[in-house]
Amino acid sequence: MTLHFHLHVNGISIHEGMEIKRTTVGRPLPDDVNTYVAQAKCDGTWHTISVEHRYGDGPWELVRKALNAIHQQEGS
Repeated sequence: MTLHFHLHVNGISIHEGMEIKRTTVGRPLPDDVNTYVAQAKCDGTWHTISVEHRYGDGPWELVRKALNAIHQQEGS
């Protein structure tokens, strides 16, 4: 599963967004825990992080984990 999105405000791109890619080849099962690499541009700065995620928890939980990891990275 690869997720990617660009942020828009009132239909205008703000040139920020995120791409998340699974590092494991093949089709995962719901209980599989995979490593994902996320690249996100937040406040004009690019961030690259890795997160572990159970495939069956769905894409929004993956996005939440990635954003939380970026937030923790910024705080260190």
